[in-house]
Amino acid sequence: MGKQRKRRDNQAADSHAKGRRFFRHHKKLSQQKQQQQQQRTCISFFADSRPNIRRQNAIGAKSVDDAIKKAAIVNELLGDKSAGGSVGGAAVALSLAKPGATAEVTRRLALDCEFVGCGYQGKDNMLARVSIVNQFGTVLLDKFVQPTEPVTDYRTRVSGITARLLQSRGEPFSEVHASVAQLLRNRILIGHAADTRDTQTYRPFRALFNGGRPGLKALTERLLGRRIQTGRHDSVTDAQATMRLYTLVKRRWEAELKANKAGKKLAATSTGAKKLQDTTGDDDDE
Repeated sequence: MGKQRKRRDNQAADSHAKGRRFFRHHKKLSQQKQQQQQQRTCISFFADSRPNIRRQNAIGAKSVDDAIKKAAIVNELLGDKSAGGSVGGAAVALSLAKPGATAEVTRRLALDCEFVGCGYQGKDNMLARVSIVNQFGTVLLDKFVQPTEPVTDYRTRVSGITARLLQSRGEPFSEVHASVAQLLRNRILIGHAADTRDTQTYRPFRALFNGGRPGLKALTERLLGRRIQTGRHDSVTDAQATMRLYTLVKRRWEAELKANKAGKKLAATSTGAKKLQDTTGDDDDE
């Protein structure tokens, strides 16, 4: 009787132990599956737009770490305004222009241009269209420019420019130049791949692309949830996208510029004071 009871107790203990092991095993599998899904979401959300880079982003420790770092960068840059929402959520496209905004000449303006090719094999750039928008994305200027040299490649597939378009709507270069210069006088210019507040060289943006200089198309899709330049380029849309990227991080960007300027001033003041002290010391020695 005692042996049977002991056997039943042992069997019950074994059954409980197996149940606990089964539960722990499936809980672990569920956690692993959830983690892998989050990793795939991170990688797909932050995968580079170039196909060869996308292929390299296979699930692994390094690619997952990179994705997490980039997620942190986006959250730091955009805060609650992130186009992608939480990582893994559906992207919410941000508007490129503020509805109902007036055509006010704001302090900051964004500019974009389209070019045609001239010279041998059309490799030299010649201005064909220029567009300027204000801080709200409202178009202030959009002009086509008459060629000043023979056009050897209209680059219609990319630029959307045709000979008929320039003949019918093109204005003399000198007049367009004067209009642009007057509009930009005493303004802060925002641009992409330009010597301005450049969205291509802004370090936090470059950090999202492993330190490389991102194209406007990839940057807009990643941070604004918008696809542009899917066919022919539009300088108005490109200017609006550039301005929208800037306004997303405007406070941080301007604060960094102000801090850098203050640091340079402090360094210059310290250097000047040191030189003055050295000069005064030399006079005292005499």
